Amino acid sequence: MHLKLKPRLTYANVTATLALFIALGGTASAATYVVSKSSQIKDGAIGNADVRKGTLNLDRLSTSARTALGVPGPAGVRGERGSDGVSGSQGATGSSGPQGVRGAQGADGRDGRDGRDGEEGPQGDRGAAGTEQLQIVTSTGISATVTAFCPPGTKVIGGGFDTQGFYGTNAIVSQSVPYVDPADPSRTGWRVSNPAGQTPRATAICAEGVKSIAGP
Repeated sequence: MHLKLKPRLTYANVTATLALFIALGGTASAATYVVSKSSQIKDGAIGNADVRKGTLNLDRLSTSARTALGVPGPAGVRGERGSDGVSGSQGATGSSGPQGVRGAQGADGRDGRDGRDGEEGPQGDRGAAGTEQLQIVTSTGISATVTAFCPPGTKVIGGGFDTQGFYGTNAIVSQSVPYVDPADPSRTGWRVSNPAGQTPRATAICAEGVKSIAGP
């Protein structure tokens, strides 16, 4: 069994202390006692006070004694590098960072090609009726053909005749139509003719901003 000694213990002090202990014990025949191995020393017989400071080196202690004292040994040979470990699982997605500074505006791109014509849309709702000022013009001639002309700026949109303008009993009308003046196409009206030579009365219905039924 190895002796656990404290750092201040020396071999010389152990020998001197043991000799003194024997002498004081009353044994007259043993003046000196030489210790040659640790088994000759009782556990706990030697304390710190029995060892002078700085006289006991580490090479005098056993391996178990040095281990008990916590004295580090020399560094060992560096081992070989181990194999790479298994890759860990992917971590959770981090939160979005702050928005960066807006960059400068780029140059305008070239105009693209014209797209195809789209399909015709549905017909819209009918608009509100406009206001029209109608004018009725009547004319009674002295011949069998009478024409009622519309005032300037208006166009004929309808017309007719009146039998009260006839004289006699032969009230026959051979023509009752819209009319355009050949000498002035912008002048329109309503013409009535009586083949019997009686005098009829023509009536023209005129309006502004409309297309004439008699022509342009």
